[in-house]
Amino acid sequence: MAIIIQLIICNNVIRYIFLILDSFCLTLQIFLYTIDIIQKIIRGDLMKKFIYILGLLILSLTSFSDALVQKNISLDIAQNLATEVLKEAKKEKVNISLVILDKGGNVILSMKEDNAAVHTMKTAQKKAFTALSFGITTTEFASRVEKVPNLTQIENTTTLGGGIPIKSGNETIGSIGIGGAPSGAIDEKIGNAALSRISNLLK
Repeated sequence: MAIIIQLIICNNVIRYIFLILDSFCLTLQIFLYTIDIIQKIIRGDLMKKFIYILGLLILSLTSFSDALVQKNISLDIAQNLATEVLKEAKKEKVNISLVILDKGGNVILSMKEDNAAVHTMKTAQKKAFTALSFGITTTEFASRVEKVPNLTQIENTTTLGGGIPIKSGNETIGSIGIGGAPSGAIDEKIGNAALSRISNLLK
């Protein structure tokens, strides 16, 4: 019986010793890991990674913020613009069609005067599409085509004057295409005059 008791005591002591050793090893591992982190920070390895990740995060947040505040032409502005275009067309004694596109290329407003020719609506849409796609007037696009003729192969583009990008500051927020005057120059003149009249709405 005494021997059994001694064996039990020895067994418990051994277990206790192993527990102490396990705790010591774990403590040692934590200590060494902490030392390793401190050394890496001192060397700058972790700090460089941290700064890199922080930079990416800031860039992502900035891009997301920019996406949230992107401007686009509203229906209200488009209606005001169309009204001014019709006034200018009346001054020029021409019957026109007009198409206004938003930033994404969607038709936000289209209008054809009673006596405007049938083809003018489709022409106006091509003018608006060209101006929006390149961020320049169709007159400027025509000059660009002279240097790069292959641009005319892009579907739905046109070199006829009368397509104008609508800008808020330096940002293109839509476009307008006007067709129906005897020349593209007159169409563009009408569009520019109308845009100048609503410039306060585009700020």
